[in-house]
Formats: sequence, structure tokens, C-alpha cells
Amino acid sequence: MPQLWILTLLLSFITAAVAATQPGWYTYHGLTSQEYQSKHDELVAQSFRPTYISGYTVRNKELYTCVFEKIEGPRWISSHNITGPEYDSEFDKKVNQGYRLVFVNGYAGRDGLDKYSWVWEMRSSPSWVSYAGIGRTRYEAEYSKRLADGYRLTHLSGFEDYPGGEARFAAIWEKSPGPKSVSKVDMTTTTFERENERLSTSGYSLDVISAYEIKGALQYAAIWLLKSEVDGLPQLSKWGLTSEEYHQQYRNNRFQGYRARTVLGYPISRGDGARYAYIYVNQVMKRRDLLEIDRLIKDFTTKYSVPGISLAITRNESLVFAKGAGFSDRKKKTLVHPDNLFRVASVSKTMTAIAIFTLIDKNKIKLDSKVFGENAILGTRYGSNKAYSEVMRNISVQHLLEHTSGYSYNVTNGEETDPTYQQLDLGVDQLISSIMDNRRLLRNTPPGSKFFYSNFGYMLLGRIIEQVSGQKYSDYVRENVFRRAGVTKMKLAASEEADRADDEVTYYPGPNNGAVYGKARINIERRDSAGGWIARPIDLLSILTRVDFLPAKEDNILSAKSQTEMYDSSTVPGSSYARGWRVNRAERWHTGSREGTNATLTGRTDGIAYAVVINTRTDGPQSLGELMDSIVAAVGNRWPDHDLF
Repeated sequence: MPQLWILTLLLSFITAAVAATQPGWYTYHGLTSQEYQSKHDELVAQSFRPTYISGYTVRNKELYTCVFEKIEGPRWISSHNITGPEYDSEFDKKVNQGYRLVFVNGYAGRDGLDKYSWVWEMRSSPSWVSYAGIGRTRYEAEYSKRLADGYRLTHLSGFEDYPGGEARFAAIWEKSPGPKSVSKVDMTTTTFERENERLSTSGYSLDVISAYEIKGALQYAAIWLLKSEVDGLPQLSKWGLTSEEYHQQYRNNRFQGYRARTVLGYPISRGDGARYAYIYVNQVMKRRDLLEIDRLIKDFTTKYSVPGISLAITRNESLVFAKGAGFSDRKKKTLVHPDNLFRVASVSKTMTAIAIFTLIDKNKIKLDSKVFGENAILGTRYGSNKAYSEVMRNISVQHLLEHTSGYSYNVTNGEETDPTYQQLDLGVDQLISSIMDNRRLLRNTPPGSKFFYSNFGYMLLGRIIEQVSGQKYSDYVRENVFRRAGVTKMKLAASEEADRADDEVTYYPGPNNGAVYGKARINIERRDSAGGWIARPIDLLSILTRVDFLPAKEDNILSAKSQTEMYDSSTVPGSSYARGWRVNRAERWHTGSREGTNATLTGRTDGIAYAVVINTRTDGPQSLGELMDSIVAAVGNRWPDHDLF
């Protein structure tokens, strides 16, 4: 069966083109003038060009936000930190050289004087006119005059004139019909948000946003365009964000196929802080698909009371979509983004299985290598009675990988109890010895004859990796599995909330209210190889693409023989488990479930793979797979041809 599965995959990709990389772009915020110039020089040398620059002064320090894109276009010139006198002298020079101003943002510098950033392009038509540093009365007069002469407003920037405490504007008009538009200046936050909502329901989209304080009061200026008269691409816009909030949303937007068009920085409270606004446009996803994905996620998180969720999808081994939704921390109102780390519980077993097969590839062990007894891998290291039974001495590496070793949970009062969740005060070696002394193998069930899911078996596989490699389990897996897949963020979980990793989410109890923190109650540390990793869904898919027999990315972790054996299903009747994976004709997968988390990693024969994690425990991890299958079906064949890895 696994050979048929592999053949099906190969046939499905023979005619598939390698996914094209999405055109590059970068955005930065909070750069000093020197940092901006350094980044500018670095990116321009790589054929990028600045398409948006804004300056703002915070705590007497001039800072910049910017967007760089690798796009084709006419010859261009850009500058930042331009004083008013420099603006006037350089303006005429550039016009005489054949350039036209396409972008200009103004701001009050730390000395209180007007400063500007701009972008010029070498093109002559249509006719255009621009003014900078003009007051509201002059701006309104120019706006009316240009409108009467057939010009339309294409760019607008508002800022405060510190000495006078009045609004100043920089604006560009061009003589062309263009799309129908609406523009307004000096709006309070409430007025701006009301206007944006009203115009959005009338079919307009936000095209230009500017924010500035006048005598301590925050004001907005904006231009909206009628969607039906422009490209109508999906768009996201936000304002009033802190630096941390903007960065979180940037990471989420990027992995959904959005590109930054505007990233505006502006001061608040007379320079005591900064806020950010953005406009992102999606050129690769359909609006209806993005809305349907959001709907499916919302329905799922509502149904199962899920605080936060993170998911990622690959097609033909290219990362085509990733998204976080909900809260990584409810108390702090921190939103989930694709770079958040989650406990993945038993999905960790796939990582352990892959690591075991790297040792097989190195001829360090074999599938039929015995685990216990003299001359076996672990020898007589564990248990007080070293005279192991014959059945115990017959347990092999393969039996542990397939959950057919004969080690089972005990049954107490009609309920199965997993010994790896008990005696939480014991370290991993002490626990293994205790289990071997006190837990009998299944009666009349020699190794290899019956499937019984065993966390204990994978706990032993971790010790085998350590024994054979001479390294800690985590070090060996990072070096021999993760590194080869370009994964650097995965690490072992900690039991205590205070020991969470950077970017790791907060976990919340499920309906049965089991403990999610506390070594005395969960002891995740000793579950390393059975369920101890934290990861991004993107990380899990990065590893999968390196062990899946598909042609787009090199399978550089395991030999073809080991991959085949890893996906080769057990011969035990009724078992759908291979070695570290469940398999059938349509997919191979593993789920993880523990208090505070559910996780699923799945690769399908149609070229789609996905990983998804949540920070609570639902009624069953299979519901995650159902959600992802629904999302994949909703988009169909409309996934973009880019690779966000």
C-alpha cells in the first residue's frame, strides 16, 4: 500500500510546475535616518525600489517607515529627511530633468521644521501639479481649483506645523479621469472611522491614509477610491497600532499573500509615542476565498471555544498560505500570528521517527535491532530486575515505532491509564525503570502481534537516540532533522508558564479543566520524544517537504529506502499506523492532543499538505483535520503559485 501511495504522489506531480516565488517586498518601521539609508542602499543593490516612505518624530528622534518592492518601472529617484529649503531647490531641478513627483510625505522634524520624503519617476504624462507645506485654507482652494480644471488628487499627506500648531499638507494632483474618489482632511478618529465604514459599504476602498496631531489632537486625512473603477483586489487597512501590534499583524498578513502598500508612522501626544497605520493589498488570493477561510475558522473557534489557532498549507511543496486567528494571550489581547510557537503534543512522534531513521541510514541501528537485554541497544540500563523476560527481550525498534511492543495502559475502574502521565515527580529514566518493574506486557500478545498506542514506546525511542548517538535527544533531532529542513525555531516545551519560549502562546484548559501548567501536574520535559516539541505549523510543513518523495524540494533528511519504510504500514491486522505516521491511500498524518493543545500534521496525495494547532484541547483532534479539509476544498485549485517558505 505505501508503494502505491508514493507512486500516486509521483504521478500527480510529473506535470506540476515548480511554484514561482512571489515578487519580493520588504517593509520596515522605526528606522533612524542612518538605518533607513543603509537598508535603502542594501535593497536597491538587489533591484528593489522604495514605494513608500514616511517620517515621524518620537521623543525628539526622527524615525522612518518604508516599503520596498522588486517591481519593473521607469527610472526613479527617492530621498528622505529633506528640509523645506532643500525641497524647493531640488523640486525644480528634478522637473527640468524630466522627472515627475509620484509620492511625497511631510512631517515635523525634531527642530520643529517641515521635512519631507519623496519618490520621483521619469515620465512626462499626464500633466500634474504638487504643493507641499501649505495650510488648510490654501489646500482647500487648490483642491477646488484643480477639481474644476479636470485634475484628481492622487496623494495627500498631513502634518503639524509645530511653531504655529496648524495643519500643513503635501499633495499631488494629476490631470486624468481616474477612478471616482472621495478625500477628506482634519478628521478626528471617530469621524475618520465613521467615514471609512460609510464609504466601504458604498463600494469604496481606502487608498491613502495620513495621521497627524494638531495641538495634541489626533487628525486623519484620507483618499478613498471606488473599487469598481480600480483593480478591486482584497485589501486590509488598520490604524492606531503600537509597534508590537503592527509587527504581529505584518507577520499574519504576509503569510496570507498580502503585500504592504502603505506603512505610516506618526507621533502621538506631542512626541511621547508612536502609532502605525497600514494598507495591505492581496494580489494572489481571491476575496471570496479569504472571506470563506475566515468564516470557517470563526465557526470552528466559536463551536469549540478555541482561544487561538494557527495553520499553514503547502501545495506542491510550496507554502501558499498561513494564518493565525484569535488570541495567543487572552489577558493581554495578543493576537496569534504564524510565527507563534505551540505545543504539538504527539505530532512530536513523527519527529522522533524521522530521527530514528537517520540512525538507520547511518547503519547505527536496524529496524529489527533489539531494545532490552545483553547486547541490545539499551542493555540492562532500566528496571531493578535485569533478568528480562523473553518477551521483553524480543521487543525491537520496529515494534516501538509501530506501537506493537505489547506495552499497554493499565485498566483501573474500567478506564485506561497511561503510565507516562503518572508519577510526575520522577525523571524520565526513573519513570522508565518504574514502568518496567510494575507494568506488565499484554498477556498472550508477543511483540509485533497487536497495535496498542503507546507513549511509553516513543519515550523509549528517545532514549535509543541518545544511547546510539551519544547526544541529548533534542540536540540530535535539531542537528539531523530540523537543520536539514531549515527549521530553527522548534524547541522542547516547558511545563511552567514562566518558562515559555519567545513567541510561544499561552495555553488554556479544555472542557475537562485539566492542568496546562506546572511540572508537578504535567511534566512535559520528560515527554520530549513522545510529545514534547513546540513548533510553528510552518516548521512542521518544512520538515514534511523534506521527507515526502515529491520532486519540488530535495528530500535531504532520509534515504529513499528509509522514507519508504517509514511510511510502510504495519502488518498488524486493523492497524493504520506506519512508523511515526498513520497512513491510508489518500494521506499520511499524525495528530496530537494534550491539555492546552490539539495539533494535526497531514500530507495528502493530491499535493496538499497542512499543519494546524490550537492553544486549548477540543473534543477531538480529528476536528482540526475536518476544518483544514473544508478550507482546502473551499479554495479548490485557486491557491497562488508562490512559495512563502
